[in-house]
Amino acid sequence: MCSAHRLVGGAFGYAGTLHANQFAIWDGQTWCATGDSIGGTVESMAFYHDTLFIACTNTLNGQPANYIGRWVGGAFEQNCETVGAAEQVNTNQSFTVTMNPVSNLTLHGLPAGQYTVDLFDATGRKVSSQTLSSFGGRASLDALPNAAGPYLVSATGAHFRVVARFIKVQ
Repeated sequence: MCSAHRLVGGAFGYAGTLHANQFAIWDGQTWCATGDSIGGTVESMAFYHDTLFIACTNTLNGQPANYIGRWVGGAFEQNCETVGAAEQVNTNQSFTVTMNPVSNLTLHGLPAGQYTVDLFDATGRKVSSQTLSSFGGRASLDALPNAAGPYLVSATGAHFRVVARFIKVQ
């Protein structure tokens, strides 16, 4: 594993759209799930010499771990996804999201055209995806998330991608 990879642990089930049970690898463009089964939350990680130790609950890959385990590497090469490698996030675009609590999300600042709009929850799990058209700088996303919390909206057009965050309050 090269030094550009970042090991990520915590209380999550997904990295991007991949099922990643509390542990994943990120290289700046690609999420990789390790295929490991970590019981409970990854509380912390630390290297000792060239070995990664994971503080977790009492199991790691179905084996007793006594709240700490040694990671020897999963089959992450087999289960990776590239996230937005072909696009650049357009930072000059003024893109915002407003929420109508009854019916939809309104996306502001999109040039006229067709977009794929993905909605991600706080764990990075994709909760919806729609194709829609923008007219007059606006588009409506019909899917509202069920749970309260922070969300990320990504709108991908022919030549760029924009992102915005919003918080759904119950």
